[in-house]
Amino acid sequence: MTTIKEILWNKAWVYVFAAIVTITALTCLIFLEIKGPDTNVNDVVEFPLTRKPVTFPLKLYVSQDFTTTQVAALHKAACAWSDATHGVANFELITSWTQPQGFDPLFYQFYPDYTVWLKESDNPTIAGLIISHGFFDGVSKDKMIVMIEDKSMTDEKLSLVFAHELGHTMALEHIRKPYVGLMSPGGGDWQISKIDMLQFCALYTCVTQQR
Repeated sequence: MTTIKEILWNKAWVYVFAAIVTITALTCLIFLEIKGPDTNVNDVVEFPLTRKPVTFPLKLYVSQDFTTTQVAALHKAACAWSDATHGVANFELITSWTQPQGFDPLFYQFYPDYTVWLKESDNPTIAGLIISHGFFDGVSKDKMIVMIEDKSMTDEKLSLVFAHELGHTMALEHIRKPYVGLMSPGGGDWQISKIDMLQFCALYTCVTQQR
């Protein structure tokens, strides 16, 4: 006849085994979230990281078309990257400058400085790309970031899109599904994820990996 002590002992082992299985599964999920399959950063992005990294601090010359609140939204995006990377991603947004001429994709594509522009969505040609209304909210090409303004472009959305485009300026690529982050197509859910940081750390000195 099985004693109460034996029953409790057997149950304890069941609980221990279940705990081991749970911990192992969680460890695997965390490993996949942080490192991606086979710990290769190129397995979690849509295209290999082949673009040249930028040098920080990075100066960005902001066009005079942005309002004061919109400029604040741009600063919020820049600070988000700076906070997530412990200051490695360092941006200086310069608004007090005289634009050498009106926006011209053929000119600013080869302009020596990084520039940020605001264009209305009814202007279809941006930096040599065709922008369909409601399809793109922003583009990053060469040293230009162009924000597309329409009725849905709130300051919060502007900040999200600009943070996403800053990622492309830093040579980051779109994140491949099922992984998610700020560099997901469309900007994700306004969170710089561990997958975003995995990309960043593959290109730059990453303080978070040194701790």
